Amino acid sequence: MLSVKIRFTKNPMPNLFGEPMINDTFLFGIIRRMCCLCILLPGVFCLLMPSALATSDSQAPRENPPHQPRASSSHALGILRIGMNLADVENLDPHTGTGAGERVISDMVFSRLVRYKPGNCIEIEPDMAEQLPEPEMLDDRQVWKFRLRQGVMFHPGLGVPPHEMTAADVLFSLQRPKNLMAFRYGEEYNEMTLEKTGTHSFSIILKRPLSPNLFLPVLARDPGGFILSRHSEKSVRTHPVGTGPFQFDKITPGQKITLTANAEYFRGQPHLHRVELLSVPDADERKTRLKSGELDMADDMELSSLARESGTSDSIATDFQGFGEIVMIHFNILGRPLDDRRVRLAIAYALNKEIFQKQFDHDILRPVDSPVPSHLMPGGLRPEKVSLLGLDYPADPGKARKLLTEAGYPQGFPLDLVTSERPAYRKYYESMRDQLAQAGIECRLRVVPHADMHDMIRKDANAVVVYIGWRPDADTVLTRFFHSDSIVRIGVRPDTNFSHYRKIDRLIEDARAETDADEQIRLWRYAQLMVLDYLVAYPLHHINLNPVRLRNKRFDYGYELLTPEPNYPRITETSRKVNPDK
Repeated sequence: MLSVKIRFTKNPMPNLFGEPMINDTFLFGIIRRMCCLCILLPGVFCLLMPSALATSDSQAPRENPPHQPRASSSHALGILRIGMNLADVENLDPHTGTGAGERVISDMVFSRLVRYKPGNCIEIEPDMAEQLPEPEMLDDRQVWKFRLRQGVMFHPGLGVPPHEMTAADVLFSLQRPKNLMAFRYGEEYNEMTLEKTGTHSFSIILKRPLSPNLFLPVLARDPGGFILSRHSEKSVRTHPVGTGPFQFDKITPGQKITLTANAEYFRGQPHLHRVELLSVPDADERKTRLKSGELDMADDMELSSLARESGTSDSIATDFQGFGEIVMIHFNILGRPLDDRRVRLAIAYALNKEIFQKQFDHDILRPVDSPVPSHLMPGGLRPEKVSLLGLDYPADPGKARKLLTEAGYPQGFPLDLVTSERPAYRKYYESMRDQLAQAGIECRLRVVPHADMHDMIRKDANAVVVYIGWRPDADTVLTRFFHSDSIVRIGVRPDTNFSHYRKIDRLIEDARAETDADEQIRLWRYAQLMVLDYLVAYPLHHINLNPVRLRNKRFDYGYELLTPEPNYPRITETSRKVNPDK
């Protein structure tokens, strides 16, 4: 009988069947060459047979050798190297890790129940769910019934082999935020009751019905929507295990984090076979290494003239990251002279959005015409609709002076205003001061620390408030800026209703309670038409002051950037390098 030694290599190569190949050593080399398949194939079959068996919900998964990326002529494999500051990467738990470096890892390693389509922050599609469900009303409760994809495998973990994702993992993941005191989105998940209805099915039950416009983004947007393996929670901070296109490989503290392609990813094998996040704390060094070809991407770069110069080069592109913020001017309608709509109209006609734009790099600003930006979230007003109704108030200094005269202010009037010392706020206030001076309105500005400005405008220090901020959906925008509960100082829940406007409370509340998505959007739009017609606020711009990402143009995200992306590079199975490493 032949004596045979069989061992798994440290980095097993894939065989014809895509599984790790056994490295065998025979006593006789000639017999090894001629007979290896005959002798080893039954043994390999027996070793691999358990991997085909489904793991039950109640038991830990059986041993199963890890899958490795398969070489394929249909995939351009390569290594993506991203330079970033990894100093704050200490926690790889997707529910509690909040740094940009931690988020980019979570997004590649984990999947969600539903997700935003890559490159599109408006359209939601199924991820672990087979399809987007339609809610049902049962006993005065709203029920969302989900069916999960079958055969989706978790990556191998520390002592935990690959195993199938089931409803038990999804329920574990969605319940987890409720138990994490530090989890900032826990309140939204506290509203959910979860019921398992099968191995690959479950229901989410809400006491307060929500439309798809408000419910699905909670699962797609918040980190609580990431799905974890319940068998690997103990090691998730240092060795995350998910079902995403890339799996965690190793971390070299202070130097590098490596992810490898998940060959069994349900959307298809990634084009890239490895992603390396390299710790390069110095921004200038990141830029230098990008230009030299050592890096494919330099993350978290300040928007400077040098960054813009790099972005217009033949080989380097500049990508804006993050959703940015919305700039609006709010008018306090309680006191004179802004209680007169003609005065508010005069201010709007005296302002020119293009002049504001000249104070900034052109690429970071985009004009908006409604409080809810239509290019960023459902429920916004199309610019052409606003213009057709005459609610865009294009710059017209002559009309501005005429309206002031009609209102009894032919010589204008003074306004005492405070502004933050931060450059963005100062530029807006100072540009507004200069433009309104042409109509006879004298803005006397006082520069204060940023925190002091926020405190003072919430005490009605300014009759005209320039506010720069981001709200994630139409309901939040309308509630926090225009519902009477949010009126500064005197509201039930004082927030950022600087105008003291009270006329659309019912519309906001009816829209929030509406479960028909189209009708909800109609109500949101009608509420904004009232805001613009009464002119309690004047939308100016969508501004993105976040750091930028520099990218070698040989790297292709693999999807079209239709809307702003998160504050981290979103790498998917379709991402590739035109000339990958060999």
